Amino acid sequence: MTKYALLVGVSNYESGLKPFPEAIKNAEAIEEVLLDPELGNFEPNNIMFLANADRTRIEKAIKKLFFERQIDDLVLLFFSGHSIKDNAGKLYFGARNTRTNSQGNLIRSSAIAAKFLRKQMNNCKSKRQVILLDSCFSFLNDNERNIVNTGKELLSQGLAIWRRKTIAAIATASSSDRYCFASPEEELSPYTSYLVEGIKTGDADFNYDGLISITELHQYAKEKVQKINPKVEPEIYLARGNRPIEIIKIPLNNPEEKYYEKVLQNTIDGKISAEGRRSLDGLRKRLKLSSMKANEIEEKILQELQQELQQKLERFEQDFTEAIEQEISPTEEDIARLKENFQTILGLTDQQTCEIEAKVKSKIQTYSKHLQTYEQQLLGAMRKENPISQITREKLEQMQKRWKLSDRDVALAESRMTFELQSYQKKLLEYERELLQAIQKQDPMSHAKRSALIEKQKSLGILDEDIIEIKSRLSSKLEAYRQGLEEYKQILTQEIENNYPLTEQTRSLLKEIQKQLKLSNEDVIKIESQIIREKRLDVALVKPKLTTNQLITTTIPNNKIVSSNHLPNQLKTLNKPNLADLANLPSKLNLVNLPDLPNLPNPELLFSNISLNRRKYLKWMLFGITGGLLSFLAKLFLDLLSQTKPTNSTKPTINNQARTPDRSEKPAINNNIDSIKNREE
Repeated sequence: MTKYALLVGVSNYESGLKPFPEAIKNAEAIEEVLLDPELGNFEPNNIMFLANADRTRIEKAIKKLFFERQIDDLVLLFFSGHSIKDNAGKLYFGARNTRTNSQGNLIRSSAIAAKFLRKQMNNCKSKRQVILLDSCFSFLNDNERNIVNTGKELLSQGLAIWRRKTIAAIATASSSDRYCFASPEEELSPYTSYLVEGIKTGDADFNYDGLISITELHQYAKEKVQKINPKVEPEIYLARGNRPIEIIKIPLNNPEEKYYEKVLQNTIDGKISAEGRRSLDGLRKRLKLSSMKANEIEEKILQELQQELQQKLERFEQDFTEAIEQEISPTEEDIARLKENFQTILGLTDQQTCEIEAKVKSKIQTYSKHLQTYEQQLLGAMRKENPISQITREKLEQMQKRWKLSDRDVALAESRMTFELQSYQKKLLEYERELLQAIQKQDPMSHAKRSALIEKQKSLGILDEDIIEIKSRLSSKLEAYRQGLEEYKQILTQEIENNYPLTEQTRSLLKEIQKQLKLSNEDVIKIESQIIREKRLDVALVKPKLTTNQLITTTIPNNKIVSSNHLPNQLKTLNKPNLADLANLPSKLNLVNLPDLPNLPNPELLFSNISLNRRKYLKWMLFGITGGLLSFLAKLFLDLLSQTKPTNSTKPTINNQARTPDRSEKPAINNNIDSIKNREE
């Protein structure tokens, strides 16, 4: 068996096509590995190399490559440059003189047609033919899809190949207009670079048989290229054959190392898969390793993998737990996000971490329960004690240590409970104010108001025990307030009975009593109005009594005696029931020796708070009193005129000796103030 190769690299073109700088270097790199005696082991005389050649030279070299080959020979063609699809959809390969016309159409005579290459392959007697194309495609037909089926162009009409059962393979760096170009700092295109790498390192020998087939080599390069650019799709096309085409033979150096690498590739979750087991058994035979040595390698690898997995799981548990503890009330989404992040970093699967995840979640739930219990104990202590006593604080600290609660969570809990307690106390005050207002307006309350208060309690979230305490406290306050009102009423009644009208000193002392008993101005005004109204009413209803020994004299201007003929005219103004005129009657008539008359109250004050029926009653009663008094005075005046005659030298005087209360003594109200203060003390 003889191996022949043609390596073509075209970097420069005349017109219409862009330069391809890596093409010649790609061909040189393939030539190097083929000439290596330990790798390709090609004879130098059997390798042809063309750089920037024109169409004629390339076609002649292709004819020579496929001409007069024997059945067992290996024929390899490597081309790196532009591949072109013309307006008719036909495939061509670019040469140095390949160009386009002014309309941008390909001049077909300047390029190598794919059908020419297919003809040479069909005429070749060799059963092992390999075509490697590291070329970027140029499309000159805008209506054509930018997809190229190179296998169809080179193999579909190869009837001679099918008849002879020739094994042909065509591997391309791309199957469309998407090509993975080299970076500025690289000399080779990625596809060729990985072809060379797979041969030199032997990594393309996936089955470790010491031979690299074209299929293995292409698969290795494809995987590497798609890691750089997943959108690029290298493709391989195979003609019918009964075995792979092996193009490179590599020495089986370090068989133990090769077996070690294969065991690693076939180990999943610390175990060798069934498929991997079959692959390893075949490899062990090819590498001529004993079963004992293979088992030692496998046990060593599995032990190392188990230790590595255990370390990763411990690291996962530690990092996962710490990350969750730093979260405040983590949700299920937070836990899933953190788990996925640490799995990606450590290369772990859900199956490997499921137990740790359940363990961590259980810890979180237990911790949350302990924290909630701590918060409840703290809230109960804060309700009973403000501030919390030292004994209670020590109990809470012991609880924190026993459950290993962090200082941060404890501080946050205390802050939350403080805020919650303040909010709850505000709700209690709101409910207490509404309940107090309801009791003051209507006691007992109506069924509707009770239902409204129950709904209010539910909306505010107030406990029944606090409601009982509020009602008890309000009942005590209201009872004490009622007792204060009653006591104030008794004191005021006593003072009005003894000293009325009230002096400024008495009113100041009453104000002091009001402050001591914490009575509202509204209630005090109601009590005073009621008592004073009753007092004045009693005074107004007392009928004045006159003795017959008292005389009444009157004077008019110029000291003239008023005769009885003039009296009716003087009393005409008294026919109206006017209380103000009645009160001023003694001064108008200049009466002398009249008995003390009671101080008539102000009519406006007297009738301001009396109902309409009572007003009518008092009105007619006063009319009767006024009429009787006027009749009595008229009779006395007529008797006086008939019996005596007053002298001009005698000046009538008013005998009005009104009783005034004694203000020298200390009012009894002072004693009441002192008793109230002593009682409070």
